[in-house]
Amino acid sequence: MSKFFKVLGIIFIILLLLVFMFLSRYRKMKITYTEAFKVVEAINMDEINDGDYIGQFGDFLAFVKLKVTVQEHEITDIKILEQRSGKGYEATDTLKNIIDSQSPKVDIISGATGSSTGIMIAVYKALKGETTSN
Repeated sequence: MSKFFKVLGIIFIILLLLVFMFLSRYRKMKITYTEAFKVVEAINMDEINDGDYIGQFGDFLAFVKLKVTVQEHEITDIKILEQRSGKGYEATDTLKNIIDSQSPKVDIISGATGSSTGIMIAVYKALKGETTSN
């Protein structure tokens, strides 16, 4: 019986370490998103030439790669090319709000905070020509 409890104890310690590592990495991801979002601001669309712009942003649990289409100095379409953030977090309202406001910084949609923030950062990076991911 003591061998059983030793194995159970080892499994418990391993699970505890995994939870600690996950929470540490999650906190780091939140800091990355917060820091990246600080620079997102309205963009003078008169300075953006017509065309398609690719932007991406992500860290750990969430990632988005998208294409922003600009015509006559207006954002006319945003297509998500790749997204990893869990089922149901496409934040399509965020895309619509960005197009409607012609700005990458819009109000965050309830229930899709991480996804919405990642999308806004990716749109900003696309329009600023920053195509690398964090």
